[in-house]
Amino acid sequence: MTTDERRKRFRTAVYQAIERGDDPADAAKAVSDQAQHETVTRLRDERDRAIRIAVALENQLAAVQEYARHSDDTAPRTRETILRLTDGYQPDASAPQHLARGSNAEKCPACVSTRRSYVPLLLCPGPDDGAAS
Repeated sequence: MTTDERRKRFRTAVYQAIERGDDPADAAKAVSDQAQHETVTRLRDERDRAIRIAVALENQLAAVQEYARHSDDTAPRTRETILRLTDGYQPDASAPQHLARGSNAEKCPACVSTRRSYVPLLLCPGPDDGAAS
């Protein structure tokens, strides 16, 4: 929705509230809340789409790596190039990874997946660095 469309929706709701004798502030708040809900819903859909794409790309990369390691059809130079470019990249689909220490916990996949609904979480604790406690 464009800015002009939002303004038009806002003005229309306020004018209608005035004509009905309702509080225009309540009408304005309702329009604002609806716009916020639409935005949040759209952003969540885009986030979910991005996650699906990332998982698909990780799966494709893993398949290319596996093919390069075990295929006799792949030319040796191509095999070396693929393995060199993807060396060290091992996607771990079993557990989401933390963002950097101090990042927004609401955007961290590991924090979001383990957070209990009654515990407010503001900052991501960061990756475990392989230390077991």
